Amino acid sequence: MNLADLLGALAAVPPLPGARCVGRHGLFDPPAWREPAPEVGHRHAQALTECERCPALGDCRAWLDGLPRSARPSGVVAAEVIDPPATYRTTTATKGITA
Repeated sequence: MNLADLLGALAAVPPLPGARCVGRHGLFDPPAWREPAPEVGHRHAQALTECERCPALGDCRAWLDGLPRSARPSGVVAAEVIDPPATYRTTTATKGITA
């Protein structure tokens, strides 16, 4: 996914009144560079719990299901953990490293 695809997907996010993720993106974000797996697991477990209790889950799920796979955001979305594409991990992992 390129930046234009990501911005297009985000612009198309429907209003999700009462969404439990609002203002708490840190729980739902994909793994950060070098973030320990146990921390990611704990964070994502909290996010999944919030999703499962969210009044906007149905609308969020419908939005996610309507996106092509290549346009799906990474992280926890609609009570699902979506891994970043391999190219994302590679580019993020090598960012700032010089030989």
